[in-house]
Amino acid sequence: MMVSLRRPSTETIREFLASQSKLGFTYTAVGATASQPPAGYTVDHTRIKLGQGEEVFMEARDALRCREQFRLGWMEAWSPKTTIEPGDVVAIIARNLGLWWLNACRIVYVVDEEEPIQRYGFASEQSDWELPSPVWHEFSLINPDGQLFGPNLIARSEAMRVLP
Repeated sequence: MMVSLRRPSTETIREFLASQSKLGFTYTAVGATASQPPAGYTVDHTRIKLGQGEEVFMEARDALRCREQFRLGWMEAWSPKTTIEPGDVVAIIARNLGLWWLNACRIVYVVDEEEPIQRYGFASEQSDWELPSPVWHEFSLINPDGQLFGPNLIARSEAMRVLP
C-alpha cells in the first residue's frame, strides 16, 4: 500500500503494479471461493436483486468488466488493460482524509458461463495487504430463469479468524 498527499501519477501506478505483480498470495486457499471456502473461515455472503432479463444481465456484466463497482467518487480501479483475466493486477486508488491511498488486487479467477446458468464474475485478492486482512472477493451475476442477482459478494476475512 502507498499513501501520498497527491494523486499518484500514471507512471507511479504502473511501477506500483509492476512491483505488486511479483508478490505471492498472502494465503494458501487461493481460488477457494470458486467452490467451498475452507473450514473455519467466516464468510460474508450478500446478494441483491438487480433486475430481470438478458438486457439487465448484459449491462451488469459490462459494468463489472469496466470495474464500475469501484467508481464511487472517492475510489476507482485502474489497470492498463481493459480485460479481466487471472493474474491481472489492478490498482485501487482512493482519496480519504485528505490523503491518496494506492492498493493492489490480483484477479484469481474469472467465471464466464452460459450453462447451466448464466454467470459472470471474478475473484480478487488484495496482494499487498498484511494479515490480518480481507483477502478475497467474488462478484457474481447469476441469471436463472431470467432473474438477475448480484453482486454476489463472498469475502473471507483473516481478521475474523484472529479476533476474539
